[in-house]
Amino acid sequence: MNKLFLIVLVVWLGGCMATMPKPKQADLSGKYDGIWSLQLMMKNEYQHKSTGNFHCNVGQRNLPIFIEQGRVGTMQFGGDAGLVDSQGNLFLRQTIGSFNSYYNANPDRDLVVHGRLKSDGGEGYYLQAISGTDSGCKGGFIATKKDVVSSLYSHLNSVAVPTVLSTNDQTLRGELWTLPFGAKTMSWIVFKDSDDQMICSGYWTKATKRAMEGQWYLYCGENQLMKGGWKKQASTWNAVGHDSAGKQVSLSGRLNNKHQKNMPQHLVTNREMAQGTGFELISCKIGSGTAFITSLKSCNLEGGTEMEANNAN
Repeated sequence: MNKLFLIVLVVWLGGCMATMPKPKQADLSGKYDGIWSLQLMMKNEYQHKSTGNFHCNVGQRNLPIFIEQGRVGTMQFGGDAGLVDSQGNLFLRQTIGSFNSYYNANPDRDLVVHGRLKSDGGEGYYLQAISGTDSGCKGGFIATKKDVVSSLYSHLNSVAVPTVLSTNDQTLRGELWTLPFGAKTMSWIVFKDSDDQMICSGYWTKATKRAMEGQWYLYCGENQLMKGGWKKQASTWNAVGHDSAGKQVSLSGRLNNKHQKNMPQHLVTNREMAQGTGFELISCKIGSGTAFITSLKSCNLEGGTEMEANNAN
């Protein structure tokens, strides 16, 4: 894990700290609800603040967040960390670790995200800040709303793997949608049970393309998070971890038993509910291939053509 360094001793200025404003009320309309990908960008390696000099990790990284009824959380660190209001004003603050200091004190490190969202995008700035302050490493972010189910459904390289999800009190059979494990260091994933009653979206990561183990995260709605570690052995993918309540969770699937992805039926029958957002489901055809159901946005991104109902074949 990358470390951020605080080079000089922190001078605590509790009474003089600038407090960044939060949205006062969460948006309850649902227009921002869902999975968002924040592309975090840090350009300046050395940054000076009144409390010290900071050695920052430059570069870009992806931060998936989720929004539900205007309340914001991160898949990696947990829920209920911030708000977005009806105007799209976003504020999130979450303790994620500590700074490495050249002195004895290693102050806690907060992730702070402050910006403005629109229907499917947004931008703003983020901080890796000393806990409770606005002093630290400052960068920017670009936000994109992710229709994970539709984008994986339409992705030509994604696969559906029969998978069993087990918790302390239930076992669910379903399928995991993912990109091949050997191709990337990160992939969005979907787990859906066979009855479409549980649909979770998330992602897995690994340190290098060659690595066959890493971390996984799933968000299942209603602030239900699951996360842990995964390992690929021969043709088997196994993942263990815990959910938001601390209960143990495991997933297991055989990668050599791939099959056709099945779009959740309630998303197909309720496609008109998203009309005009870009996330409405349509019949899409790419080149000379067979038409399939996906979102209008995903179809356009893949260079596909929306098909009329009577021309879907």
